[in-house]
Amino acid sequence: MRTRPATRAALALAAALAAAPGAAAGACPPELRAQAAVTAARVEAAWRAGRPLRFLAAREWREARCVRAALVARLARRLGPVAGYKAALTTRALQARFGTDRPVLGVLLAGMLRAGPRAMVPLHTTARTLFEPDLMVRVGDAAALEAARTPLEAALALDALVPFVELPEVLYAHGLRPTAAAIAAINAGAALGLTGPAVPLAGGAPERIARIRGVRVRLHGGTPRRLLAEGSARALGDPLGVVLWLRDALAAEGLRPRRGDLLSLGSLLPPRPARPGRVLEARYEIPGAPPAALEVAFRP
Repeated sequence: MRTRPATRAALALAAALAAAPGAAAGACPPELRAQAAVTAARVEAAWRAGRPLRFLAAREWREARCVRAALVARLARRLGPVAGYKAALTTRALQARFGTDRPVLGVLLAGMLRAGPRAMVPLHTTARTLFEPDLMVRVGDAAALEAARTPLEAALALDALVPFVELPEVLYAHGLRPTAAAIAAINAGAALGLTGPAVPLAGGAPERIARIRGVRVRLHGGTPRRLLAEGSARALGDPLGVVLWLRDALAAEGLRPRRGDLLSLGSLLPPRPARPGRVLEARYEIPGAPPAALEVAFRP
């Protein structure tokens, strides 16, 4: 069977994730690869069937990276090339909950992303889907991002903000207590997301930083529609610090950011569970840009 170029690129990326040369923290030892492939197949099968996982996909970080790499390789056959990356567990509260002091890296594939402003999303009967209004940026100058050492320099390497509602899936069954490594193994729950129109970042670093840090979101839902919560980029601490963390997390696995990569920096509000019949709308306010709304209706 002939493999499409986009799929070949995604598979190559997954191979790099599994065995990055010179990156001891990110390398997948040969003795872990076979079991990681088996685990990844079980995770994908459960995800596609909407069945909860009744086992932890990984218990430590080396194992988690191997399973994630194998899982991304499998998903890439259906969901296409890499579109970017996500940082999960970006708040201290979430890190404490999952027993870590750092975020978790996930890979976003092209087929996981839908253009807004609205989407009707079917829910699996057992998987737990969440609704997260995230802060997303786009890489404009990959070389500048690779060389950046400060938030000012990182800001100049970005060319756009992108409103983004992520719909991650918690694959683990109720009663399991996943660690951060177990979350990393399931690709940080990356499953689906809705994107809005890109808002260009222009001007000097101070202007770009002010725009990024000034992002606000209002969550609306219910019948009649009402305000449920408000959030802002302050929820992430320093969003540009998350950008630098993602860059370093990729480098630790022998990877580099590319021009056009989308970087999801974390949720601006606590995630909300998706329920059949629920309609949620995230209204983004970005300084100097028209408001943008992303709406998701969930059905059985």
